[in-house]
Amino acid sequence: MPQFSFLMNHVSKTYMSKNIKTEVLKDISLKIMEGEFICIMGSTGCGKSTLMRIISGIERCSSGEFYFFNTDASGRMPPSILSHLGVIFQSDNLLEWRTVYQNVKLPLEIFHQKRGLGKEIMSMLKLVGLQEYKNCYPKELSGGMRQRCAIARALVHQPDMLLLDQPFGALDAITRKALNQELLHIWRERKNTVVMVTNNINEALTLATRVIVLSPAPAEILADVQVPLTFEERTHDLLVNPKFLELRSRLDKLVRGSEAQDGGGTH
Repeated sequence: MPQFSFLMNHVSKTYMSKNIKTEVLKDISLKIMEGEFICIMGSTGCGKSTLMRIISGIERCSSGEFYFFNTDASGRMPPSILSHLGVIFQSDNLLEWRTVYQNVKLPLEIFHQKRGLGKEIMSMLKLVGLQEYKNCYPKELSGGMRQRCAIARALVHQPDMLLLDQPFGALDAITRKALNQELLHIWRERKNTVVMVTNNINEALTLATRVIVLSPAPAEILADVQVPLTFEERTHDLLVNPKFLELRSRLDKLVRGSEAQDGGGTH
């Protein structure tokens, strides 16, 4: 029976600046089961990235609690949890002075994982199609190749949960679609739990088993939408799939409704 990977109860986040209090997240409760692919959507500035920074341990919540694999992570993220997470942001954050191979190796160094090191790195590079570029430096790669390297780096230490904050937002449409399909196949093969922030409805429906739509800041969960598309449907032309078109119309209304209400958040 599937267990939960992540549980968040009544989480809020407030920032203080010059004695002015700004509430960004309000009473967020969310349960994510093992093997789910969750996409988070909402209007610009609603708090999506703030929520992701809290989940990844970069920021702390102001109130509420959340758990990874039954371990309380509400305060400081326990080091034992960090090794179970792989994180990718819109900026690939590759180290320019390290080769592709050395960049992918980084998490293994951080978490002191030495067993089968070379084999695992090459396995990841092959998975993302970069094995022939292992000795190249980031400046020699295209934007899509850099994100493939970031994906390999996030997966190399075999995390249970993958966190992605708009990882393909800066890429052209063709490259983005190709990486969507690659990520879909990786998720199916490795069975990670995935949480991803995106502003693209087609991307969300191609990848997610559920889509969480946030309201304008202070963000609350506006809708939790199941995506009952099979893997085979996701790998074919979704634009002629009636289920996809119906879901896209529903999400479009939800997101547009959120944008119409948006009072102009900042995080």
